[in-house]
Amino acid sequence: MEITPTNYLNGDRNSIDAVEQWIRQATYGFRVKLGAELDDVVQSVHQELISQLAGISIHTSFKALVWRMATHRAIDACRRLQRSGAPITNDLIDHAPLALGRILSLEQSHLVARIMAKVKAHCKELWQRAIAGESYQQMSEAMGFSEGALRVKMLRCRHQAHTLRLQLEKKDVTKTGVSRHNNKDGGHEL
Repeated sequence: MEITPTNYLNGDRNSIDAVEQWIRQATYGFRVKLGAELDDVVQSVHQELISQLAGISIHTSFKALVWRMATHRAIDACRRLQRSGAPITNDLIDHAPLALGRILSLEQSHLVARIMAKVKAHCKELWQRAIAGESYQQMSEAMGFSEGALRVKMLRCRHQAHTLRLQLEKKDVTKTGVSRHNNKDGGHEL
């Protein structure tokens, strides 16, 4: 039996299985980033297909429509996860003991606080708005910049924070480093 939108909507098992396989193939590259969210993406593609296929004519192949829809849903889900600051998926965790994880998290929190204390005020505002889930359009309207200018500002802020992080990490390493100048003459002891 041919895999058509009509057969899919009528509940033909072969069509449903084929569409499921197309969705999984289209979202294969997102499986690590999405983790457990991948099943939700697959369901949302099925729901969107069912709601949009009723009464519309398809000008491309059915498979191309499914792939495009699945890819866009996966990208949207990745962006949502990135904005929400979702935890790393189980595949990426190295199973470190909880105590070590807490210590590292505390150190990173202190580092972030030190970076935030040194960045420009508009960078802080941009990041607070981004963390709150605002889109570039919403931020640009609230802050009075065009979306393009806002994206450039965001990139510059990220670059500034990255540079500060490297400087602070280097400073922390050299602060705890061992001095090699133990001799009175300033020479090295071997």
